Amino acid sequence: MKEEDWTISYSPTIKFGQKEPCQSFTAIGKIKSGDPYPVAMSAEFIPFRRDVAFIKGLGASKFLISS
Repeated sequence: MKEEDWTISYSPTIKFGQKEPCQSFTAIGKIKSGDPYPVAMSAEFIPFRRDVAFIKGLGASKFLISS
């Protein structure tokens, strides 16, 4: 992703690894300027991230997917 790209996060469940469904878009944001940087999630897993300007006040319920 590059600066000014948009990202939308979909959450299939309320909590990762559990079964209670969320089925909503839970975050929308635009990639900020700056280089990707590493973030250690554990000693073995160090992914790279970019900073994101998330849109506030867009609760997941506004993007609820109907089944």
